[in-house]
Amino acid sequence: GNPDCLPIFPKTNANKTTSSIINTNEGGTTKKGELFHDLQDLLFDQSTGQKISSTKTSFQTIGSNQNKIPLNEIKSSSSLKSLETEYVFPIISLESIRPSSVNPSINIKLIHQTGVHCVLHIARDSPRPDVIVSVLTITNTNTSDAINNFHFQAAVPKNMRIKLQNPSTSDLPVYNPILPPQAITQILIVSNPNKEPVRLNYKLSYYLSGEQINESGEIDNGFPSSIDLI
Repeated sequence: GNPDCLPIFPKTNANKTTSSIINTNEGGTTKKGELFHDLQDLLFDQSTGQKISSTKTSFQTIGSNQNKIPLNEIKSSSSLKSLETEYVFPIISLESIRPSSVNPSINIKLIHQTGVHCVLHIARDSPRPDVIVSVLTITNTNTSDAINNFHFQAAVPKNMRIKLQNPSTSDLPVYNPILPPQAITQILIVSNPNKEPVRLNYKLSYYLSGEQINESGEIDNGFPSSIDLI
């Protein structure tokens, strides 16, 4: 099948979680130690279910002529059946995303005040009625320490699906106030066919001066249940 297509998620035991998720990264580790083993029943790996690579990647995964096509003009493959379409996520380029003027950005509250800031920007358009597109941006304002091996995971309720495209990078340099700030960007695609309230559980991790910093939480306010198609 399509490597960009998440499988239909298996049912989970009621005493574990209300989220429907998949996890094939048992005992998943980063280069420097174990990662998120305590939330393996809640969270699945970002895209392929395999170990996250820190290799720098680009969002330019589709033809250059398509990169600037607005999201609402991206067409689904005509060969897909309607039932299959619900479980197939389109590949979206960062250049095609325009920020919403209706749904404000969501600041993710972090417990550790290290200079790292995470903001979730909701896209203005959508390629499909059930899909909500957003972009996570991570910046570093720490003037003494760089950020390494940043890793973000997310899960949604069982009636929804989520895919995280590969991040633009996993490292951020020390903040330099005289240079333009650098950012990690990662596209999140949520399928919400029933247009229910979206509750997004997340877990993130990064290294600062060799120390692993872990954060977790839930976004249940401000994330839209649907995007009006233009």
